Amino acid sequence: MQMELKQLSDEQLSEFDTDDMFVERWNLITQCIDRDFPDGKFCFLDLGGGNGIFTDRLLYRYPEARAVVLDNSELLIRRNKPNPRKTILLASVEDMEAKLAGQQFDIVFMNWLLHHLVADSYAQTRENVRSAVGLARRHLTPKGRVSVFENLCDGILLDGLPSYLIFYISSSRWLAPLTKKLGANTAGVGVCYRSERQWLALFSSVGLRAVSSQAEKEPWYIPTFKKVLLYVLHIRDLKANLFWLKAG
Repeated sequence: MQMELKQLSDEQLSEFDTDDMFVERWNLITQCIDRDFPDGKFCFLDLGGGNGIFTDRLLYRYPEARAVVLDNSELLIRRNKPNPRKTILLASVEDMEAKLAGQQFDIVFMNWLLHHLVADSYAQTRENVRSAVGLARRHLTPKGRVSVFENLCDGILLDGLPSYLIFYISSSRWLAPLTKKLGANTAGVGVCYRSERQWLALFSSVGLRAVSSQAEKEPWYIPTFKKVLLYVLHIRDLKANLFWLKAG
């Protein structure tokens, strides 16, 4: 499947050499795993797994689990630590089927990946994301789950407006110097955040339904001088959300 994907530079990618799975987020993930895979025996695919830190933490907690990390950044893939239960693949999401050769997984993780699958247009970006989720669904075992951590941008009045505005502002090369100064690491390339309702509708369109949808308890802290941007972008608040999905 061919996607039109814009790529971040190595300088931009280097800022993702981190571990964003804070205690509350980690607990949300492990609660779902412990409920649906109580024996701790499962195989998982970490799409956009980057430096492998998240995968390594899971393999440490679940000593009978096995993993595949797939990412298209050579910079981040090189930073993976070796593990006999971990396979590392340098590949793009669009090449998933060819690289995985029919493998199936009990869990497919996509942590803050989908909003980066941007193209030149908003419509093509939405199709990129839909295609990626559909590909992930096809690699599930019968008892499989898709785990998606994403940022929620719910609108104040118009639910889908922030997604549209953020995409065009963050992807604008003309505005890139300004958006970079405001803290947008993806300035000039873009991101495509969505509201909870938009994410759930997208998952449903490819045959996935939410077993649970859990947001962080508190919205992100936004400095006072930046709060005006939330109103300009029609955003009620910002927080991360875990979607735990199954086919059906």
